[in-house]
Amino acid sequence: MDHGEHIASLEAKVEAHDELFRLTHHELTRLHDGLDKLREHTDRGLADLREHTHRGLAELRDHTDRGFAELRQSIEELRREQAKMNRWLIGIALTYGTALLGIMLRLAGLL
Repeated sequence: MDHGEHIASLEAKVEAHDELFRLTHHELTRLHDGLDKLREHTDRGLADLREHTHRGLAELRDHTDRGFAELRQSIEELRREQAKMNRWLIGIALTYGTALLGIMLRLAGLL
């Protein structure tokens, strides 16, 4: 093999390596583009998930607050009913107690 053939062989190898480099560079560019798209998609998905979570938590907070408000209102209604019932029971106890005391005093001959 003479010097010219050796140079031609080396040039062919360089061209083959250049072509391989171009293909590799093209594939790397495609991979970077795909990675950028994946990042954008992931960011959008996470933003949507964050928004959905915040909205769900706000709805849950509102529902819980309404539930506690209704519970407080029910407790107040029960307390009012209990106070009314206690007044009735005290009134009945005083009425019957006074009547029994009057009967006992009459039987004892003090009235």
